[in-house]
Amino acid sequence: MATANNHLVDPAQRTVWMPVTNVCNEVGAPPSYNDRSLQEEIDLLRRRMTETFLQEDSFTAEPVMEISRMLDLKINEYMKMSYIAR
Repeated sequence: MATANNHLVDPAQRTVWMPVTNVCNEVGAPPSYNDRSLQEEIDLLRRRMTETFLQEDSFTAEPVMEISRMLDLKINEYMKMSYIAR
């Protein structure tokens, strides 16, 4: 199993883990209408998921899974916006 010791994370990007409900508020859980803000939300969730994995040392820990589900929704939203823009 992967551990925090064999993953590289920029220390400047590290933040304290917070419950997914707070992440949702921070990244704006309602649909994003601005392409740039949606990209920022996706990047934030990716960082949070990585940090949470490093803390939990498990891909299947519930906090990691919650963030992963939120990330999936945001990526789907982005893909729909990209498809409509064509």
